[in-house]
Amino acid sequence: MALATVFDMVSDGSQYRVSIPLKNKFIIGDARAAATNKNPILNLRPQHIVNALFVDITPYISNPQMRSTLEEAFEGRRSYYVFSFIDVAEQEAQLVEKLWIDRSDLQVTRKQIFGKDGKVDTDVQYSGYELQGDVAFPGVIQIQNLTADYSLKMTFQKTSVNETLPADAFNLEQPQGAELVQQAEGP
Repeated sequence: MALATVFDMVSDGSQYRVSIPLKNKFIIGDARAAATNKNPILNLRPQHIVNALFVDITPYISNPQMRSTLEEAFEGRRSYYVFSFIDVAEQEAQLVEKLWIDRSDLQVTRKQIFGKDGKVDTDVQYSGYELQGDVAFPGVIQIQNLTADYSLKMTFQKTSVNETLPADAFNLEQPQGAELVQQAEGP
């Protein structure tokens, strides 16, 4: 099977740059801008990938305005612990995130992030865990962003944890001949 690069993306937190070789396009945009393009791939933002790659409940645990609940859920023959994190700062409580943990191996299999309207904004599924040193890392991460209207499946052939990267690893220059697309600025 021949592999092809669908896109390369870098971000410094305020601006992102994307090279799409198959379309011969180079996109620069505001990393904080809302995703409103009719083309779903142009709605992908670096923060969406970061939110999918990492499961971090620390902000919820350290926030006195957050509550959590634990329930059991079943899908077919599998059973899960489901942790729900709820923001109670406003008069109406707001479901923020759910984490699904497989009871057979205690690995995170799903993360759902909810919007202000209570609907699922992003649904991330994790599978194919492999040990990287002492850390289990998923080999496949599937992101479905319902608000930005795209799906992305990331399959990791080789992963390394806490590897030092050179400073230029996050530099992406516009390829020669690629059309420059400047995304609209964000809010």
